[in-house]
Amino acid sequence: MIHFWEHISLFGWITTGVIGLFFIIRLYYYLLQTRLIKFNSLALKRDFQPPVSVIIAAKNEAENLQKFLPDILEQDFPEFEVIVVDDGSKDHTEQVLESFKKQYTHLRTTYIKPDEHFKHGKKLAVTIGIKAAKYDYFVFTDADCRVASKHWLKLMARNFKENTLVLGFGGYNKQPSFLNKLVRYDTIQIATLYFSKALAGNPYMGIGRNLAYAKSLYTKVKGFSSHYHIPTGDDDLFVNEAASYAKTGIETSIDSFTFSVPPKSFKEWQRQKSRHLVGSKFYSPGQKIFLGIEGFSRGLFHIISLIGIIFFPNILLPVGSLILLDLVIKYIISSNLLRHFGGKDLILFGFIFDIITTFLIFVRLIMNIFTRQKRIWT
Repeated sequence: MIHFWEHISLFGWITTGVIGLFFIIRLYYYLLQTRLIKFNSLALKRDFQPPVSVIIAAKNEAENLQKFLPDILEQDFPEFEVIVVDDGSKDHTEQVLESFKKQYTHLRTTYIKPDEHFKHGKKLAVTIGIKAAKYDYFVFTDADCRVASKHWLKLMARNFKENTLVLGFGGYNKQPSFLNKLVRYDTIQIATLYFSKALAGNPYMGIGRNLAYAKSLYTKVKGFSSHYHIPTGDDDLFVNEAASYAKTGIETSIDSFTFSVPPKSFKEWQRQKSRHLVGSKFYSPGQKIFLGIEGFSRGLFHIISLIGIIFFPNILLPVGSLILLDLVIKYIISSNLLRHFGGKDLILFGFIFDIITTFLIFVRLIMNIFTRQKRIWT
């Protein structure tokens, strides 16, 4: 054994040390996620049901509203209203909403007239919905979202007993395709990271498919005024700014999830990812570092390990041991979290999905540097 170690060159030792450093960094992120595993196992009991306004911004979503809106309108909750903002839809959204209003008296609607000379994003529709709300607590979702149960609203709203900002989980409907598995895996990984960071006391983002906050918090940060010029960010940029003024809670009960219609193509998914990365440019320096190190450590750990073993075969034992240990820890943590967030079918190929999503992050970051973003409704 001594003879073996003596044959490792200086550069081999340096390479092993660098790989070991990336492994330690990865351990930090794994430890963060263990907080979430522990939280998910708790049977939280909170009995708080304040009047709530559910706000949905919709643009050409007649078919989705027909499918998913009834489950929201029929929530098991004592007092709530549902406000749908029809943002200049050209399909039969208006007719669908009018039909529902005859059946559900707590459904309210408002309309933004199309104007070719006035381009705007989703933030305007959300702002109008907030202004129309009569209650002091808001819960947000999208028109293409299916709520997991009739207890969704009750579970989200109960967090207002102690918090002014609540982060929920928004996944995608399961479909039999590789792209669907990849999208769902990526969505769960992103969610576990922002949930874990919120539990650590430093929330940095949320998703509009399942988000809640108090009117007082919205007023305190002056809504979206500081980032209204950015075409995305009614959810993550708002949370990023408001978190420093809020006490933030997370809701990860299975019955509190929402599930959206998934992207139909790889191009559509990457366009969506690109918009989100544009918003992340405006995160605080500390949050950029946190996310940057997480992404780079994931990619470079495997890349440098592979290169190191090729050029310095004698480091196979120590580096191979680190790779094996990383895989075991990753499997234990990921399988637990994937199972909880509806990704049990993703566990077997998680390692492959991890490599692909890491590579795609690098590609999108590079492309965003050279691509000008258009103001579009998201």
